Amino acid sequence: MILNRAFEPGTNEIPSGATAEEIIAEARRQYRIEMVGEGKYTEQLRRYGVMGENIIIRNAPYDCPGMAIQFPNAESTVIGFELNPEGGCN
Repeated sequence: MILNRAFEPGTNEIPSGATAEEIIAEARRQYRIEMVGEGKYTEQLRRYGVMGENIIIRNAPYDCPGMAIQFPNAESTVIGFELNPEGGCN
């Protein structure tokens, strides 16, 4: 686990009585720290949203349907192809 590898023993541990929500929050925080600069955080937010989670970023709800997968405008020339909605981003 990142905590065992990155810190001295006993300096940054999850309490033994931590709830599932606290453990998940810490795992996500550590993932974000570990992957900084990799460009994967937005993908993770999409995954959380797909699972139906309410996501708060900078004290605002994260709801950005236009970012789920956006196809180039050239695709709109294909008969019957519907582009994903745009906008709605905070």
